[in-house]
Amino acid sequence: MQGKILATLVILGLCSTGLYAQNASADYVPHFPWWGPYNNFDAYSGMLSIRNGTGLLHYVFVTSQQNKSTDPVVLWLNGGPGCSSLLGLISENGPFNIPDGQSNFTQTPNPWSWNTVANVLYLETPVGVGFSQNFAANYTYNDTNTAADNWAALVQFFERFPQYKDRRFFITGESYAGMYIPYTSQYIIQQNAVKGNPQINLKGIMVGNGVFNISTLENSTNWFFDYQNFYGPNLANIWETNCQTDPKGAKCAFFENESDKILYGVDPYDIYGQCWGGFDLSKNFHPRFKRMAKKHNVGDGGAPCADFTPFSNYFNTPYVKQALHVPENVTWEACSDIDYNIDPQGSFPCYLNTLFKTKDLNILIYSGDIDGVVPYLDTLLSIDYLEAKSNGKRTVDWHQWKYPGNQVGGQAVQYSNLQFTTIRAAGHQVPTSQPAAAFFMFNQTLNGIPL
Repeated sequence: MQGKILATLVILGLCSTGLYAQNASADYVPHFPWWGPYNNFDAYSGMLSIRNGTGLLHYVFVTSQQNKSTDPVVLWLNGGPGCSSLLGLISENGPFNIPDGQSNFTQTPNPWSWNTVANVLYLETPVGVGFSQNFAANYTYNDTNTAADNWAALVQFFERFPQYKDRRFFITGESYAGMYIPYTSQYIIQQNAVKGNPQINLKGIMVGNGVFNISTLENSTNWFFDYQNFYGPNLANIWETNCQTDPKGAKCAFFENESDKILYGVDPYDIYGQCWGGFDLSKNFHPRFKRMAKKHNVGDGGAPCADFTPFSNYFNTPYVKQALHVPENVTWEACSDIDYNIDPQGSFPCYLNTLFKTKDLNILIYSGDIDGVVPYLDTLLSIDYLEAKSNGKRTVDWHQWKYPGNQVGGQAVQYSNLQFTTIRAAGHQVPTSQPAAAFFMFNQTLNGIPL
């Protein structure tokens, strides 16, 4: 009880100082710090209070460069669990990016920014991630609570920006957001069905290299690297034979140890890319990389081969914090250390019980085909499971699609309840690896046009 009272006092104290706005104009950012010149969109940043003030979720909102008065609203979520969605803003699909291996923003706009055709909302979720804060003493981190918090934050957002509340709304994201997105979408649909509740006009979801069920990942990853010829014939033979018949045996233990050595130092998020940062692994959700972290006694930078230092330097600069209307005493981290409880059922019940039964909900699942963390093989297995359970029908067989410039974007297949596509030569962060293909896919989906 004492903790709850203290948290309430903290919130009241913060609000009384005027730090957290209740209207959009107070969240307006005249010019996002260190971005190049722009005058064709607006930016906002602020805090959204949830759970009676015991939680604060930070958001950044960039309006559409095309037509902010009619274009849809798109929510972007990064994964982790525990990684900030601002990673997407400044390194993937935002108006200005910090490229891999560099320390500063490019001063020319990103031509493939998703806000060229949509109003894009970046939400740092769950509480305790990035600039978002948790004041509840006994808060349980899980996908159900994250979904409820996201819904509450969205309701507040649309109250703060009422001109957008009836727009077509889409939820997008990648990695562990493969759990956040279906759970949040299901919660929105359930709350929309409650008489008198605020309505959110959810029209579709786009899940990139997303986790469906954590338990299948290591097996899929081994098959993926086997197919990519990382193991060599002798080790591959042990995996393909001994590990399938005796996964607890000595030969399979030998395979596990030797394959970990082979993959150490390879960027698992982009297996043919450069390893920019150190090989820090311990916050990664993937069981294989957690094991490798213990073996090699590595540090904790949030993700292997990712150098988040330029991002941390940027967001922890006092001037930037002031411009973004966030508390100066909060240290921003790319990936925060939260004790997250992962549902062993994964996201399957969300699709089977709610999303597939929701009329006119556009579902796109996409996979960069050189991602070793959530490989396309795992996604295909999950989709096969979902289609079998839901009696889904394949309506358009596998086919190639191209984006402007007559370039092959990937291979797509259409089912009665979702579309899946690969993105050719893309890693885990598809908008970073293949920005033009990712943008084309995104825009097609917004407009209800299959690939």
